Amino acid sequence: MTTSRPRIFVAELDSVATRRLYSDHQLTDVEVEARLVGALRLAHLVGGEILVTDAMLLDSRFFTELEPGELATLLGSSPQRLPLTVLHREPTLAEALEAKVARGPGFRWQLAGPTPAEDWIGPDLRAEWARWVRASERGQIGSEPLLAWPDGTAKPAFRVDLDLSSTSEAGEVAELIASTSRGDRSAVFDAYDRGLASATDPAVHEELRRLRSAYNTAYFDAMARQHEAEWVTFTDTGQAGAQAPGREMMRVSGHLLETATTAPPPVFAQIVHATTSEREAFFDGRRRRHLLALAFRADAVTSVPSLWQEVRGVARSVVFALLAVLIAVPGLSDQAGWLAWSVFAASVVLAVPWDAPAVIRNVLPSRLDAMLSVSRS
Repeated sequence: MTTSRPRIFVAELDSVATRRLYSDHQLTDVEVEARLVGALRLAHLVGGEILVTDAMLLDSRFFTELEPGELATLLGSSPQRLPLTVLHREPTLAEALEAKVARGPGFRWQLAGPTPAEDWIGPDLRAEWARWVRASERGQIGSEPLLAWPDGTAKPAFRVDLDLSSTSEAGEVAELIASTSRGDRSAVFDAYDRGLASATDPAVHEELRRLRSAYNTAYFDAMARQHEAEWVTFTDTGQAGAQAPGREMMRVSGHLLETATTAPPPVFAQIVHATTSEREAFFDGRRRRHLLALAFRADAVTSVPSLWQEVRGVARSVVFALLAVLIAVPGLSDQAGWLAWSVFAASVVLAVPWDAPAVIRNVLPSRLDAMLSVSRS
């Protein structure tokens, strides 16, 4: 079984990545949450249904501090059905949660921190988990087996296609490369953190960033391939890894990301509704021009002309009409040729929509871009 519905992963919702966002001393908690809300909104805007694994949902400070109803409001969706589907190994989300808790140290909880206490799972956390379990049981969020389609057909095996190599002889680089073969995502990030902390050569730091980016790209390519989805990341575009065969990395307008992050919930709901046809066209064709059209449409929805802009537009039309009449007055053609050319130049100046360049600039790539990976197969 396959699915034709647009589905998308968000790299920053990975539990390992989310914990590091919150622990980043350069970002406040409010900034982290705004960034993740923007990530979710943009993913919903370009991809429709957002996919998360049970670990992404349950082992996340962001989700455990957010109620399902609050997320529905932020995404401009109905609280009866959020555009969120959870992938889990057990028959239900509740069973998936208990299976993870029962594993003890066998499952590395990001919520527990680097040195978890034995009683770190308290009643408040249990209550937060229970909200999402109830949402799953009520059908407010979607549910799908991790390893099989709903009809029982097996999904492709999860396989990270990655063959990392480096010309650097630094021990930190060798350790990071070795960690990618263990099948443990946390180990890769730990090796990366240790490498940054111990290496003093800026070139080694840059190589560690390159290798981790390549690993991230391969990891989410594998997730997307297994679940027939796309994926998006909002990390610095300069750190994006090379695209995998059969996939293409597209830059998303930074202005669109900013709009998704800052728009009030009712405005964002209007944007989602207004861009339905552009979103469908994008996932039918998966071309850059479709993504550009979606960004343009979203910008148009939020661009309300001011009274002065409307008056100026009317004035342009009136002056243009007057000039046309002036040219048609008998005898005017006998005058000096400069007058006709002056009338022509003035007509052009008054008729050109000078605010158009700003609109075009808003939908073009910028340094704030996200990177969207789409399948070409």
